[in-house]
Amino acid sequence: MKKLILLFVLTCSLNAFYVGNIADPAILEKGIFSDKDPWIKVQTGYLVDFVNDKKLVSDHNIVAVGNENRINDFEIISNMGKVSVTFRERMEIYGMFGQSAIELNWFASTPNNDDGQFLKIESEYNFSWIVGMKVILLQFGKIYFGTDFTYFRIPNIKRSTYFLNAEPIPFSTTPQYLTLREWHLACGLAATLGPFTPYLGGKYLLTKIRFRSDNSFNLKNRLSFGLFLGTSISMGEKFSLNAEARLHDELAYSVSGSAAF
Repeated sequence: MKKLILLFVLTCSLNAFYVGNIADPAILEKGIFSDKDPWIKVQTGYLVDFVNDKKLVSDHNIVAVGNENRINDFEIISNMGKVSVTFRERMEIYGMFGQSAIELNWFASTPNNDDGQFLKIESEYNFSWIVGMKVILLQFGKIYFGTDFTYFRIPNIKRSTYFLNAEPIPFSTTPQYLTLREWHLACGLAATLGPFTPYLGGKYLLTKIRFRSDNSFNLKNRLSFGLFLGTSISMGEKFSLNAEARLHDELAYSVSGSAAF
């Protein structure tokens, strides 16, 4: 059971992040304090991201979860503020900083016990951050082809509450160390139609998580390729709203807003 709890703590810290509109560098054409089509502009925004099912697998046989060490029924909510700098409406460099919290429900069995056990985990909010860059590679009128690169990390995790078949499990006081590094490379198309800029594309995701305590083991994403689609709505030339869904490698959706200065 102690080894099983260690796996829970590791799982609490995983979050794949949203891609955003491939055409983001060009959507807002004017800032609050800048002229139209400026050479450089600053944007700020806010994001709420929901992950309903993240495809994870353990590369160690300490605990067998479901089938082939798979982990499922993963949910996470992230709230983050964003700041970015855009050059020539072609390239955007951005950073996001905020917090994430999870709720996890799944059936598990240990190597010495074939009976299924229902487990639930609830974490406090944990600090998380990402940095990334978007580049519009080709543009034909209001049709855009671009790419997005994002690096994501959660440096630590706070105490969580665990339940085994609805009964709380005492928290382990053993020192625990977590390193999460994740990046994705995405490519997609976008087209502006009046105030709307819908987009879609594919992404390659790589997650590496190292957990050290009494035992050391790793988690990684089981599926590397995923799809994303969404749309942005321009509110004048200075503000926009965005909604996005991500499929296959995870089931997730997000809403966000941006303002240009």
